Amino acid sequence: LNLNDFAFVLGDYFASACSSKDIQFSVTYEGGEAQAIPPYIIEAESDALEKVAFNFLSNALKYTPQGGWIELGVASQIESRVRLFVKDSGPGISEDGQTKLFQVFSQVEESTTREYEGTGLGLALVKSLVEEMGGLVGVESVVGEGATFFAEFPVVEATGPIEGTKSFQPREWLLADSGETGVDTEVEEEGEFAPETEGKGQLVLVVDDLEDMRNLIGQSLKKRGYRVLKAANGEQGYAVICDRRPELVISDWMMPKLSGPDMLKQVRANAEVATTPFILLTAKSDEESKLIGTEIGADIFLGKPFNDQELGSAVRNLLGLKSREKEVQKLNDYITESVLKRYLPPALIGDILSGELSMDRPAELREITVLFSDLRGFTELSEALGPEKISDVLNQYLTVMNEVIFEHEGTIDKFIGDAVMVLFGAPQDMAVKEQVERATDCAQAMQRAMRALTEGWTNDGAGHLQMRIGIHHGKAVVGNFGSAQRSDYTAIGPTVNLASRIESAAEPGGVFVSAAIAREMGEGATAEVGAFELKGIEGQVTLHRLIERD
Repeated sequence: LNLNDFAFVLGDYFASACSSKDIQFSVTYEGGEAQAIPPYIIEAESDALEKVAFNFLSNALKYTPQGGWIELGVASQIESRVRLFVKDSGPGISEDGQTKLFQVFSQVEESTTREYEGTGLGLALVKSLVEEMGGLVGVESVVGEGATFFAEFPVVEATGPIEGTKSFQPREWLLADSGETGVDTEVEEEGEFAPETEGKGQLVLVVDDLEDMRNLIGQSLKKRGYRVLKAANGEQGYAVICDRRPELVISDWMMPKLSGPDMLKQVRANAEVATTPFILLTAKSDEESKLIGTEIGADIFLGKPFNDQELGSAVRNLLGLKSREKEVQKLNDYITESVLKRYLPPALIGDILSGELSMDRPAELREITVLFSDLRGFTELSEALGPEKISDVLNQYLTVMNEVIFEHEGTIDKFIGDAVMVLFGAPQDMAVKEQVERATDCAQAMQRAMRALTEGWTNDGAGHLQMRIGIHHGKAVVGNFGSAQRSDYTAIGPTVNLASRIESAAEPGGVFVSAAIAREMGEGATAEVGAFELKGIEGQVTLHRLIERD
């Protein structure tokens, strides 16, 4: 291969990229711009050498500031060797940084958020390619004075055809990383899929500022049947997570704009995507980094280098757990919709699901307010209407009452035919005055809703139904009662019994309350109706009628 011609064609192509960034670019031969020197012939493979040169040039373009300069040069060395080098006016590299440059998965910058994409994997590949071609690589740099990257090869005598400008055509995609790398938000369906899984695999996002690494991980995932999204930094990655909702994220630690840990923190703080499984990749293998990754919510922490099987197992296990988590969520949604919402007000369900309130706590003695309601004449009507019609009437009635009770944050203890028992102050804590206000407001709203219902029941005598309501406040034992197979959250004790008996003494269409309720409501809210002998209650009990208020 004619290295002079190679550099000429490469430089001619690269000049436009520098011009767009206002960077001065030159190609030199033995320090000058003329090509009037003997050709340097080396044994090399043009595709491999192209990757080496473009890696040097694209890195220089990333780190050279606007108004700076880049030089691509060919120069002879001692012992019949020739050097292809790229020199720039960038920030330079420290001696410690230079020792790490050509190591796999190493980066010069130690901060978790780099200004540019890293070059660790690319330079390691450069080193491998150059050594396979019998050469050596190196870097010369002083901080603040730019850097020179080079590849040296033995000069040979031509024994056959020389590859030169006619057979060498630069490939534009090798410069793709020289500028701002965009996010590939198109799902990559191509790859080594089994026919039955093509396009149906779970969606995985790979976030890494090294294009080589993104492609490496992407190919590994695609051959296992997964669909792949890619992003070049944490900022882009977070946007893709929010927009596309991948089922798993694999992210590098150190990246431009937003590091892997910082992106993960944003994900965990966003309720809509907080449960997304997360694998953090890093060359940092110390225990402190692993602890940080775990504390911020990483599901798996993989230190670089990792092997393909290790990554594949981690992805498979996490996605398996996510699938089972979805099954559990479906079951929870079913329980919420078909069970909890039938008996508990929405605000109370939210407290239970968030863990702020437990329905499993032991039975306890607490002050509650109990509301009992019943329909006068329902038994006789059910005998006259038959099962289908009476069922329709009852379901309409209970549906409306359920809505009214939940509006007032009551807990439906049970339905007993046409009777309803409602608790205020259990299971959630509620001040006595608030219990009484909610219970009495609820009772009046129930009576208004009942009158509206009966106006629509014009046939078969259902329009003549009336509701009675009784309310009492006092202490009761509240908790779960039953067995391991079936239990019921309910209240038991004299307070419950008295509320039931007050309801049976109430006037049809009215609300009767105990003296304890009347005292809490104050003057003018109730009217005394007299002393009653109630079944199962010793002595006479003074009852009050709730005065309807707007």
